[in-house]
Amino acid sequence: MSRGIRKGQTVSTAGPGAIVDLGDESFVVMSIDTWRYKHMVPCDLPRLSSRIGVAKLLQPRTGDDRNPNSSIGLLRFPRWMFCPSCRQMVRWSDRDEARLDADGGSKPVCDHPACSRGIQLVPMRFVRICENGHLDDIDWLFWVHQKGPQQCHEPKQLSFESLPGRGSGLDSLQIKCKQCNSTRSLRDLQQYAPACRSASAYFGGRQPWQRDEHGIACSAKVAAVQRGDSNVHFSRQISALDIPDLNQEGAQDSAELQILQTNEFMRLEEAWKSLEQNGINPANVQNIQNRISDLADEFGIAHDTLRDLIVGDSDAPAPTPVVTTDPVRELKAEEFAVLATPEHQSSRSFSGESYQPRPEQFGSEMSRILERVSLLDRLREVRAMQGFQRKKPSSDGLVPASLDQNTDWLPAYEVFGEGLFFKFNAEFFKDWLGDLPKAENTRLQRLQDRITRQKIAFLPSPSPALLAIHGLSHVLMRQLCFDSGYASSSLRERIYVDGDSLGLLIYTADGDSEGTMGGLVRQGHPGQLPVVFARALKTAFWCSADPLCSEGENQGMAGLNRAACHACLLVSETSCESANALLDRRFLVGQGDHFQGLFTSYLVEQGIH
Repeated sequence: MSRGIRKGQTVSTAGPGAIVDLGDESFVVMSIDTWRYKHMVPCDLPRLSSRIGVAKLLQPRTGDDRNPNSSIGLLRFPRWMFCPSCRQMVRWSDRDEARLDADGGSKPVCDHPACSRGIQLVPMRFVRICENGHLDDIDWLFWVHQKGPQQCHEPKQLSFESLPGRGSGLDSLQIKCKQCNSTRSLRDLQQYAPACRSASAYFGGRQPWQRDEHGIACSAKVAAVQRGDSNVHFSRQISALDIPDLNQEGAQDSAELQILQTNEFMRLEEAWKSLEQNGINPANVQNIQNRISDLADEFGIAHDTLRDLIVGDSDAPAPTPVVTTDPVRELKAEEFAVLATPEHQSSRSFSGESYQPRPEQFGSEMSRILERVSLLDRLREVRAMQGFQRKKPSSDGLVPASLDQNTDWLPAYEVFGEGLFFKFNAEFFKDWLGDLPKAENTRLQRLQDRITRQKIAFLPSPSPALLAIHGLSHVLMRQLCFDSGYASSSLRERIYVDGDSLGLLIYTADGDSEGTMGGLVRQGHPGQLPVVFARALKTAFWCSADPLCSEGENQGMAGLNRAACHACLLVSETSCESANALLDRRFLVGQGDHFQGLFTSYLVEQGIH
């Protein structure tokens, strides 16, 4: 079946393993080994794909229901549905779905003789998940008969009833078996916690698109959750910027990448494959070679290079993907060097200029903290989805995006836009860190212990430098929303904290035309940026929720925040690398006489403190 999903969602909220509501129907996105990958568009970035161990990155082609080749794999889920009129429950089958497709893609309707014809079935609200990433329907037959004298096996004998006079909670809902008159309320559904799949069971231990017999033994306890809950699907993503290669001809590499994404390249590739299958015709070969020459001239690369991309170079061995131990750290290390001096490198996907803040523009204190500011008017980022988790985003239980180990690609998505990069003075940070009380470092160690104990894999190791730069990022994004004209969810952060490499990138994160308005870069010019910093840090000095906010402990996700709330620091979770965790306003502005924040001296100089 063909359904509409935005390309950017295929690596996040609608990626493999996610439940998506399309209109009044509910589906699960299947693993990428079921997708029509041959009809997808290259979205590769060699420095990213080689580090995560895949040959290429692909994104779905834009299309509609008349173009089934643009679709991804969807399966109707939950399989259990009910009629809102007669309340009969139905367990939808593959045979039912095949009948719908044969009828032209109509929606599931109730077929009960006593019910009005044509009433659409509604998917059940609850599903079952486990920490190992498995997802399945709740076994409603087992549920209603668990405490009864017998076990009935006829799904169409179940009904989903609403009981009057019991309010609107789960206590007012019940499952009833009309064959044996067994009933059971949904009141204690949250305590539904059998093993995901025992060695002798025939149900569970799998994904909805897998057959029952393909499930594996899984001892994890399952939880009954609403299908729209946030803990049903956590996408694990990795991203990288398309920067010129410092050691090679980066502009040439970028031009090749741009060609791979054009419709003309895909038409030439399909035309050549057709020739190989149907026989080589000299006239057609010459026509393709002429088109190759025109396209190569347009993008400024060698004709032979483009020919090898389309025809293939049989003498060249296929590149072997290499998975590094810490790909994120290596990717960011490469980016930091280029972002600090963008004027030395330029390509179709990257360009910019930088300057050194002067005391007469920024004040003496800010010019000591900021070493360099880069204005990036052209930027490309590629985000790839490696897998997903359920219940909680931990270091264990990652389900790969493909359940087929032979799959050599991952779904990806690219965004274009602009950005501001700030390089900080490492020596200033060292002096500031030397004056921090030991109690603060002890508290950060407790945060690290909490992250390790709860296996929160995506969070970096907390340090004073990280919390200070992270807090600055959030107050700047909140201020730039007012000054640059971008929506709050259109800005995104990328933090660089690795030894003496200290930097912050704030950039546009949308894949549409909003990413090229230029408003962000304009705010980075020397005549405007000092005003942005002053306004942003002034809001960090005082929060409308003080003193509760500034004195609060163990706030936010897993208690990893302090002095951070929606009134002062929190931003859209899509904008934050750390899901609004590891935030502490005190590291920006200080805490009275207890210790000085990174920008305390600047605030005093500006007369704000």
